[in-house]
Amino acid sequence: MKWNHIIALLFALSACGGNTDSRSYPYQDRPHNPMGTPQNPTQPFENPASESNAKITSMISHNDAQISDYINYRLNEWNLYNGDKGKDISRTDIADAVLFLLDKNKSVSDIEQHLGKNSTLFHMAAYVINNPLNSCFSGTGNPAQCFVDWRDKMADDYFDQNIASPIYENIINLNIQDAKFASIDGTQINFIINDTGQITSANITNDANTNTYQNHNGNNFYNIKIDGDEFIQDVFTYNSIGKDLGLSFSDFGTYDILTKNQDTGDVTQHIATDVPFAGGYESQQIVDIANDVQFTGRAVGTASNENQVVDLAGNATLNFDKDSGISTLGAQFDNWYDIVVKNDDTGSITFTNYKNAYDQVKLDSTPDADGVISSTGAKMDAHYYGYVPESGIPTEAAGLVQWTESPGGAKMDIAFGAK
Repeated sequence: MKWNHIIALLFALSACGGNTDSRSYPYQDRPHNPMGTPQNPTQPFENPASESNAKITSMISHNDAQISDYINYRLNEWNLYNGDKGKDISRTDIADAVLFLLDKNKSVSDIEQHLGKNSTLFHMAAYVINNPLNSCFSGTGNPAQCFVDWRDKMADDYFDQNIASPIYENIINLNIQDAKFASIDGTQINFIINDTGQITSANITNDANTNTYQNHNGNNFYNIKIDGDEFIQDVFTYNSIGKDLGLSFSDFGTYDILTKNQDTGDVTQHIATDVPFAGGYESQQIVDIANDVQFTGRAVGTASNENQVVDLAGNATLNFDKDSGISTLGAQFDNWYDIVVKNDDTGSITFTNYKNAYDQVKLDSTPDADGVISSTGAKMDAHYYGYVPESGIPTEAAGLVQWTESPGGAKMDIAFGAK
């Protein structure tokens, strides 16, 4: 789906409703249908697939069927006011036209050139955006001018938050099957959906071997095997932290895989525990970042040595410097060090403010006079994502960091995300 829109609508999501302010808009002065003016739907849009997927990840994922359902929802009482006009027009074509109209930079001339040859498509797209705009197509005047006058009389933030953003969030065409996630150890994760767009399973690929785990509800996926007279269940648990941040195009967190007896529930093996992962949509990645970036988020993972493991979780900041091209991650862990790591040529990293009450996984190096331990060799992989990659303006980021002090010394594996 091709689309273009301004960056202002990227940052706020809210429930979609009718225009409830008292200002006068151009469409109100045009001839009215004898039946009156249609109003935007007030009942919430029901999308069972998205509701199910939201238990796993907050990443946007809509297939054509879901987008068509939403367009039909927004074509509230269309037939009542316009009969069977446009009955054969594809709902995904309408969605394309809606995305075009949501760009506030589009002029009357732009709209006429792009949609003038299909007035019904323009009519339906405008109706989807705001049902009362039906009056702009009553047979007199210029519908494109009427639409632009209505749009431009609204405050930018009102248009973005109450009209554009909730519609846009439901018609962007992204398939979660196209998202790619990787763990610290190189394991690949990808989701599979059914025809309704619901995540039904996950493929875990490691060392060229792929295991498929079925999803029944929530963030647990299952692979059932028979061992003699026993049913053995491998359970893959996908712990999204990006979901807590509301990331749209990326995700990060940790995963676990364990084996248990299905009948007794006894765990017989921990195959993977708290393994950090991160990834997202390659189509939404931004490589040529336009400006400096300052994000806040979270970091999770583990610190370990030969004898101990400490689970890590804490607040994080992520800064990108346009001039140097370097990303800097800062994370504060309640039960370990605070860290600052850069993806520069040396992989520089510092540790301060050690605070583990049990003196676990303490670094061998001695802090300097300022209490700082400095090292190199950190491997930091940061990816930035946004609604419009060609704009160079990211709205979120996710990545991984791996560092080892020395053979037999401390090892740190973390995933991070920010927006």
